[in-house]
Amino acid sequence: MDSGGAPIEPFYFGAEPHLLFGCHHLPKGESARGTGVVLCSPVGSEYYRSHRTMQRLARQLSRANFHVLRFDYAGCGDSSGEPQDAGIAQWKRDIGNAVETLRERSTCERVALVGLRLGATLALSVAADRDDVDTVALSDPVLSGRDYLSEIQALHEQDYGSIGSNGDGEILGFPYAPALRAELDGIDLASQAAPALDVLVIDSSDTSSESSEATSKALAANVDFRNIPGPRFWIQDPDEAMVPAEALRQLVAWIRQRCA
Repeated sequence: MDSGGAPIEPFYFGAEPHLLFGCHHLPKGESARGTGVVLCSPVGSEYYRSHRTMQRLARQLSRANFHVLRFDYAGCGDSSGEPQDAGIAQWKRDIGNAVETLRERSTCERVALVGLRLGATLALSVAADRDDVDTVALSDPVLSGRDYLSEIQALHEQDYGSIGSNGDGEILGFPYAPALRAELDGIDLASQAAPALDVLVIDSSDTSSESSEATSKALAANVDFRNIPGPRFWIQDPDEAMVPAEALRQLVAWIRQRCA
């Protein structure tokens, strides 16, 4: 039971070897909205450091009468599979599985996707290929997989020194195997064909860069780009990181406005 009174149902879905752990946040009110929401988390250290924020977001959406599903990708968190065997293609299939599972559990006809960091990038890609998703909210999406790898490698070296050569390419406690690195290296949202979606992009940097805004507006036919300066909680100590309250408030309000 959520502290705000909305029930939470933990469960597993899918099938081995990719059995996924999820938490279904039921709507608090008696009249649930016809659109459900699937939350797409980051991966690696960003997953653990953003966990509290994603929980808070799920609770706020459930209090707004949405069915909400947050889940762990294969090889991540409490889902089955080995981290070194995980990758972009599998995680995109996991998001699709989560969409279908939420629709079955809630009887919602449509689903909105909300993603953070790499989860946002994956969410946009999945939504572009589905006819039951036309609303996507992206918080600080990874625009370039190559830049993302460089960023997390720099953080690792800052905290722990050089990256080891044990073969799994561990960065900040998560293995980035050669296959995953190759998939990440191929991510470039600036070159992605624009899908016909209603998209919110939140950029939490102190000063939004022109390239970030231009890339975001190229992602879809109808993009609402917002620079909302806030804490980079996904790289901070989870016990000290602040939840980005204003960004969550605007995100939930945007979803409520667009989804019945």
